[in-house]
Amino acid sequence: MSFPPFATEEDRALLEQARSLRQCAAPMEFTESALRTLSKAKGIDLATAALYDYLRHNSAHSAFIHDVETGEGRPSRDLAPRIVVMPGAFHVQYPGTGADGSRVMELAGALGWPGEPVAVPSLGSMADNAAALAAHLARQPGRPVVIVSLSKGSADICAAFKRPNAASELRDVRAWVSLSGMVAGTPLIGWLRSRPLRCMGVRLLLRLRGQRFAMLDELRRGAGSPLAAPPMLPPEMRAIHLVAFPLMRYLSNDWARRGHARLSSMGPNDGGGILLADAANLPGDVYPVWAADHYLRPAWDIQPLLLKILLEAARPWEASPLSPAVAAGPSPGHF
Repeated sequence: MSFPPFATEEDRALLEQARSLRQCAAPMEFTESALRTLSKAKGIDLATAALYDYLRHNSAHSAFIHDVETGEGRPSRDLAPRIVVMPGAFHVQYPGTGADGSRVMELAGALGWPGEPVAVPSLGSMADNAAALAAHLARQPGRPVVIVSLSKGSADICAAFKRPNAASELRDVRAWVSLSGMVAGTPLIGWLRSRPLRCMGVRLLLRLRGQRFAMLDELRRGAGSPLAAPPMLPPEMRAIHLVAFPLMRYLSNDWARRGHARLSSMGPNDGGGILLADAANLPGDVYPVWAADHYLRPAWDIQPLLLKILLEAARPWEASPLSPAVAAGPSPGHF
């Protein structure tokens, strides 16, 4: 069994337990319900490790993970895409979270590629942000593009797929890289709505900033949500998702610790509002990131991994007829 190179002895023992769960005679199903049950019975850290181990050995993702981890990480001369960044929510108020995408643009610059943020409000509607993306892409047609979205920015990309002229507007996009993306919504909205006084305070704060609660409410998870249906990607577009898998001791800040605690009764989560069971349903390739939370700022150096992901996304790629990047079908798990 391979371990992350930065795994501690305590991590390794936990991952060995996770492997035993996967290899047992009656393997557990990695559904949201099963993970919640495991979390309550054995602890949320073991449930997190179990899903991490499952995804790494799932045939849908294992080859991709191997390619990323064993690749040389060197750009080819013919790769020079535009790196178009869709920021996350509150990127103006809280740039320290990384939601502004500055780290991605720095990596693009190191490769000699242009890094371009989409000009969107700090908290805009999914439809408006999708329109802003389409307008941004139209300014320089004909050059390969890799879109990198952060957190709520991934929900905005999902809205772009639903636009009437999406095939034409996204024709230059070679790949979409989603970093801690809210592709299926967040149960934090339901958590907040169930606490009327706290919800009223959030509404007031947003109003003082000139923002609207409706922009957050779009991110709700479940039936009736704008994000309830899996995104349908154009056949020629690749999707790569980085999903953080934190143990409780690896939550990097107070936001992550509070977010993790608020959703702990629902099972493993990334500390930023994403239920990790949903990672099994994401359309495309999934890379589970050990010992990192939603903000992807772990104690270990994540920059080489992010660089390899950009290089992998920039490679010419053709979808197979059964490629998971074309359509997300039903599979164990669901965020």
